Amino acid sequence: MSNEKNTKRDKTKKAKTKKDNKKRNIILKTILVVFLLFVFISVGTVGGILFGVIKDSPEINPSRDINALSENSKIYDQNGTLIEEVLTEEKRTIVNLEDMSPFVKDAFVAVEDERFRDHFGIDLKGIARAIVVDIKTRSLEEGASTITQQLVRNLYLTKEKAFTRKITEMYLAVKMEREISKDDILEAYLNTIYLGQGAYGVEAASKTYFNKDAKDLTLAESTLLAGITKSPQDYQLFKRIDPENLEEDNMNVVGTVEVIGKQYVAVFNENIINRQKTILSLMKEQGKITEEEYNEALDEDVVSLINPGQMKNENIETSYYTDFVKNQVKKDLISKAGYTEEEAEEALFKDGLKIYTTVDIKMQEKIEDIYKSFTENVGNKSWLRLNYKTRGGNIIDSYGRIAYYQKENLLDNEGNLYLSKDSYNIDEKGNLTIKSPKINYRNLDITDYFTKKDGTIYTHPTWSLSVDKQNYTVNKEDESFTIKADYLKEHSDFYKITDNTLYISKDRFYNNEKGVVQPQSAITIMDPKTGQVKAIVGGRDSEGQRVFNRATNGPRQPGSSIKPLSIYTPALDNGFTAASVIDDVPRYSNGKIWPKNYSTGRFYGLTPMRKAIQYSYNVSAVKFLEKVGINSSIDYLAKFGLINKDNPSNDTFISGDEAIGGSSDENLAALALGGMTKGVTPLKMTAAYGALANNGVYTEPIVYTKIENNKGEVIIDNKPKQNTVVSPQIAYIMTDMLQTVVNSGSGTNANFANMSVAGKTGTTNNQVDVWFAGYTPYYSAAVWIGNDSPAIELTQSSKLASSFWGNIMKTVHEGLDNKNFKRPEGIVSRQVCIDSGKLPTELCSKDPRGSRVRTELFVAGTEPRERCDVHVSVEVDTSTGKLANEYCPDDVVKNGVFIQRPVPYNGSIKPIDSKYEVPTEVCDVHTKDSNPIKDIIDDILDKDKDEDKDKEDDKPKPEDPDEGDNGNDGNGEDGNGDGGNEGDEGTGDSEDNEDDSEPDSKPNQN
Repeated sequence: MSNEKNTKRDKTKKAKTKKDNKKRNIILKTILVVFLLFVFISVGTVGGILFGVIKDSPEINPSRDINALSENSKIYDQNGTLIEEVLTEEKRTIVNLEDMSPFVKDAFVAVEDERFRDHFGIDLKGIARAIVVDIKTRSLEEGASTITQQLVRNLYLTKEKAFTRKITEMYLAVKMEREISKDDILEAYLNTIYLGQGAYGVEAASKTYFNKDAKDLTLAESTLLAGITKSPQDYQLFKRIDPENLEEDNMNVVGTVEVIGKQYVAVFNENIINRQKTILSLMKEQGKITEEEYNEALDEDVVSLINPGQMKNENIETSYYTDFVKNQVKKDLISKAGYTEEEAEEALFKDGLKIYTTVDIKMQEKIEDIYKSFTENVGNKSWLRLNYKTRGGNIIDSYGRIAYYQKENLLDNEGNLYLSKDSYNIDEKGNLTIKSPKINYRNLDITDYFTKKDGTIYTHPTWSLSVDKQNYTVNKEDESFTIKADYLKEHSDFYKITDNTLYISKDRFYNNEKGVVQPQSAITIMDPKTGQVKAIVGGRDSEGQRVFNRATNGPRQPGSSIKPLSIYTPALDNGFTAASVIDDVPRYSNGKIWPKNYSTGRFYGLTPMRKAIQYSYNVSAVKFLEKVGINSSIDYLAKFGLINKDNPSNDTFISGDEAIGGSSDENLAALALGGMTKGVTPLKMTAAYGALANNGVYTEPIVYTKIENNKGEVIIDNKPKQNTVVSPQIAYIMTDMLQTVVNSGSGTNANFANMSVAGKTGTTNNQVDVWFAGYTPYYSAAVWIGNDSPAIELTQSSKLASSFWGNIMKTVHEGLDNKNFKRPEGIVSRQVCIDSGKLPTELCSKDPRGSRVRTELFVAGTEPRERCDVHVSVEVDTSTGKLANEYCPDDVVKNGVFIQRPVPYNGSIKPIDSKYEVPTEVCDVHTKDSNPIKDIIDDILDKDKDEDKDKEDDKPKPEDPDEGDNGNDGNGEDGNGDGGNEGDEGTGDSEDNEDDSEPDSKPNQN
C-alpha cells in the first residue's frame, strides 16, 4: 500500500517536475529570445549609426587634398632674398619630410602617436586606455587620436568632441592609410599642425619661434615645438604683450614681433618647460634618443633659443613697394594667367606663390632714410612753409569751402563729432535729419580736420559715418540726410544731446588721430632699359601696411614737366629742331592774353626751342603745341605710356569722350602746361622719361620678374612690353636739351657730383604741386611734392622738388662711375643763329647784344641749309633812331644790325627783343629845308641819354621762379585749374628764370 502511494507520489512529483521544467524552459527561452532581440536591436542600432555616419562622411582624396594645403606666398627682392611673407590668418610654408630635422619627426611621433608605424590608422591599445580614463572621469577628455586621425581632423573635420565625429574620424583615418603612405601622412601632418602665433606646420613655427628652417632644428628646439601641440594657447613658446602692459620685472622678454603694423613684445612662456621635459623622457623611453642626448637637451637654456622671426624685412619701414607688388600680381593673374578675381585673391594668400620682385632693397632703405629726414633734405627748411586761407580757424579752399576743420571745431575732447542745434532736427517719430558742412549729405563722409604741432600741419582723415544705405535717406533739395528712427533705436549709443548740442559717438566713424604730415611727397626709381622699378616711396612719415601710395595711386597735375613729352619730343620727331624758333609774343584767346610767362609777364620774342625748354616758357610751349597739333600730342603721350587708348579706364587722362562736366584734357592748357583734370603719377612719369633715357624706347615698368607656384613652376614670366616712341637720335637731342635745363636753366638744383643729369621741372597753379622728372645714364626717377589738398599751397616752386630729387639721386648713385649719355650715330653739330635757327651770316655776330651764333646739335639731315634772314643791316639816323634819309647828315648816319621778324608783330605789348628790331619809320627831322646845327647837337645829346637808359634796361633780370600760369584772369584754353578742379584756367610753370643775354643756351657736348 505504502509502495503504491510512493509510486503514485513519485509519478505525481515527476509530472510536476516535468511541468516545472517545461515552465522553466519557457522562461529561459523567453529570456534568451529577449536577450537575442536586445543584441540584435543593439547591433542593428549601432550598425545603423555606423552606416549613417559612414554614409554622411565626406568624400576624400588625400593625395589631392594634401597638395592643396594653403601656404603663405613669399616676396623676394632682386637678389632672391626673402623680404616679406604675404600674411593671412594662417602662416604656413610647405616642406618635404626630408627637409625636416630627424628630431622633429621623432619628437612629434613620440608624444602624439608612438605606435604610428604599426597601426592601420586606429590605435586599439590607445582607444582601450582612453575608454578606461573616460569612464573613470565621466568625460570625453582623454584622446586616443593617432597622427592619421589628427590629419583627417585638420583636413576635413571640425574640432567638436562628439561620438559621431569620432567614428567619422576613425573611418576616414583607416581609409586614408589605405590610399597614401605613412611618410606622406607624417609629412602632411607636420605641415598642417597648429603651433601657436598663427603658425601652421613646423616650418612656419620654426621661423616664428627660432628664425630658422625646420631642417636645422636641434633636439631641444624640436621638443619645444612638439610640446605646443597639446594646447597651443597654453604652451606657445612666447606670448605677445602690448608694450604699454609690459611688466619687465615679471616677464622674460625674448624679442619683438609685428602684427599688422603694430609692434608687440615677445615674452617667454614658462609653461613649456615641463612639457618639454615630458617629451624628452618619452623619446628616451622609446629609444629615439640616448641618455647623453637627453641630458644635453635638458641642460640647454631654452630661453636663449627663442629668436622671434619677422615676416618682413625689418629695415623697410613702409610697405609701399610690396603692397603695389601684391596688387599687380592679382591683376596679372587675372589678365595674363586667366584667373578669376576670386582665384587670384586665393592664389596670392593661400597658394604659396613665390614672387620675385625687382626691388633693390639697399636703395629702398636709403630712400626711406632720406624721407625720414625730409625737412633736412629738401634743400632749405624755409622752403617748406605753407600757404593757406582760414575762416573761423578752419582752412578753406579757393571757393571759400571748408577743406579742413580745426579739430576743436569738429570734435569734442573725447573725439565725438558735435553739431549745433541749428544743424539737426529730430521729428516726432525719432528720425534724425542733419544738414551741416561737417558731413557730406550724399555719402555721410565727414570733413577732415587738421592740427598743428611744432609749426607742422597734420591732416586727419575721418571717413564716413557707419550707417548702411538702407538706414538713411538723402534730401537733395536742401542737401540734408535723414537717419531712420528704427536704426537709431537699435543703436541707442549713436548719439546723445547735451545742452542742445548733438554728439555723434566716436565709435561711429574712423578717425586717424595720428594724422598725415603735410606737405607730402612721393618718388619712384626705375632702370629705363629693363623697366624694373627699383624703389617706391609713396609718402612721408608713414609706417605699416596698406597706406595710401601717392607714387602709384595718387595722380597730380604735372605742370611743365609734361612739356618734353607732349610738345617738344613730338615736335623734334615732326621736323622741328632744337634751333627751331618761335616768336614769344602775346597770344590771344577769347580776346584776352593767354598764357603768360610769369611772374613779370614779360614776353621774350624770337626764342629757339632749346631756350624755351631751358627756362620753361609758357607762351612758346603753347605755340609749339599749336604747330604740333593736339591729336599728335595725344598720340605721343600714348607711346610714352601716359594714355591707354585701348582701355581708357586704365589711365588718368580724360579724353573728350570721358569729359567731366564738359571738360577734358584734350586742350592746350592740359597738354602744354600740365593743367590736367586728374594728372599723372610719379610712376608713370618715371617710365615716360625713361623712354628718353632708353634711346627712345618706352619700357613698361614692372615690379616683379616672375611668379612661381609652390612647386617651383613658373606661372608668369613677366617680360615688360616695349614700343618705340622716337629714334635714338631724337631721344638724344631731347636729352641734350634737358641737360641744359639742369646745367643752366630751371633745374640746376637737381645737379649732383659729376653725373650727367637730364630732366624737367614742373609747378602748377599757386605752387600746389611741384615736380622734377629726369634721368641719368643709370636710372630714371620722378619726384612730386605737394599737399594732399590743393587748399594748402607751397610757398616755393619746383626748386623744392629738383633739390630733393638731386639729394636722393646723389645717394642712389654712390659708388657708380660718372658717365655721359651715349651719343648715337647720326648726330651732327652746326653753327646757327639763335634768332632765326638758320646758318649764321656775318651780321649774326654783330648783334648789339653780342654774337647770336651758337653751336647746335641736329639729327643728320635736319640741319639748316638756309642763311639767316632775321638779321639785317640798315642805315639809321642816330639822332632820331629812325631810318636815315638822304637829308640826314653823314655824322649822324650809321650802319646798324637789327632783327627783322619773319612775321611782323605790331601789338602794344612789346617783347623784350623789340628794341633790336629794325626801325620801320624814316627820319622826319632832317628834311630839305631844315638842318640847323643846334638841332643836330641837341638830338645827339638826347640820343646819348636814351642809349644809357637802354643799357640799364638790358642788364640781366632773372624771373621770379615762384609762379605758374594759373590763368586767373579767365583767359584759359578750356583747361583745368589747380587740383584738377573743373574750370577754364590754364596751368603753367614758374621757371622763367633767365635774362636777355642767354649766356648758357648751348648744347651739351658729351
